[in-house]
Amino acid sequence: MHLFAFHRRAIDDGRFKGKIVNLSRYPSRITARMTTGEWYLALIAAQDASFHFPRADVRMADTPLYTYTPTVDTAIGRSSDVKELFTTILPVTITENAETILLVRLDRNVAMVEVIVHKATANFDKAATDHVIELHHVPSTISYTGTLLPDKHTPDTLPAGQYLRVRVTLEDHPTENGCLRADTARFLLPAHHGSDSIDENAADTTTLNNAPENRFQADRRHARQSRKKYR
Repeated sequence: MHLFAFHRRAIDDGRFKGKIVNLSRYPSRITARMTTGEWYLALIAAQDASFHFPRADVRMADTPLYTYTPTVDTAIGRSSDVKELFTTILPVTITENAETILLVRLDRNVAMVEVIVHKATANFDKAATDHVIELHHVPSTISYTGTLLPDKHTPDTLPAGQYLRVRVTLEDHPTENGCLRADTARFLLPAHHGSDSIDENAADTTTLNNAPENRFQADRRHARQSRKKYR
């Protein structure tokens, strides 16, 4: 668990102040001593993920928190899923000789994309059982405020796609000869964390290339599923 302080005042709003190093950790809370003033506190639970530390000259909305670089095992045709970060931003006013208590909800900046092979092309090799699904336009970088960088409409993306090997089998079907059944491919990737992400019908979502089929939205408890059909 890491805690960073950012300024919350007009002259340098959102600029990095420093890391809070005197954390005391308990099963259901953490405590720390802080300088008086108005701050944004960024709480980061990185688990096994590495992340970027903020810089003093960059506002937190423009500061990269995590850059996704998948590793590809060509033997099995699979890219690694994005590492999970649990984050929150807390506006707080610290006054002298007073205790301030904040309730914290950590959010996940990931989305799960489910790819379903809907229909095969004419040159599809029915004799082969293993095929590779490639997912393009995958966002790569999220900021300390949970948004995609440089912005949610035109985010930085991976130079190559995400790969996943799926198994396709030929089976009997009462009405269609040579019916194929394919595994469902699921990818975890970085996602824009909207201001209304906990709402049932969130509107602040990613509109990558303005294409509805490329919208990714992070959910507060689990990765929201998006469904794609590839032809």
